[in-house]
Amino acid sequence: MKYLEHYTKEAQSKLFKELKVMFAFSEEQLAEGMEENGIKDKKGLISLGAGLILPEKNLKEFKNRMDSIVKEGQALDLAENGKDRVLERELANYEIGYATRRWNDENFRDGIDGYNFTEEEIKNAYYKHIENYEY
Repeated sequence: MKYLEHYTKEAQSKLFKELKVMFAFSEEQLAEGMEENGIKDKKGLISLGAGLILPEKNLKEFKNRMDSIVKEGQALDLAENGKDRVLERELANYEIGYATRRWNDENFRDGIDGYNFTEEEIKNAYYKHIENYEY
């Protein structure tokens, strides 16, 4: 089964290249990213955390387009896999039975944010998942 990243990776990579978005966790990586993107000066670059750096002038467009890419990816994911399979995949991915054994686990909930599942759908999938796997 595919994950959300399978539906978003190509568009996201294209966007990163177009808007000169890079990941850098050291000065050396930043210098490499700047060179690859034809950026001569650090001035005007901003960090969004987790190593994500881009020219500040591209921030608004980046956020808007990333939101669209994620929404489109989630729609494709649901169309191809259906709600039940997406929820089951994410419950397994977050190892919910080992982690917290709570259907409202914060990390899991962050992972399904934007799919617009109802609380009932989430609870039902959780209890079915726990029933089907021995933790």
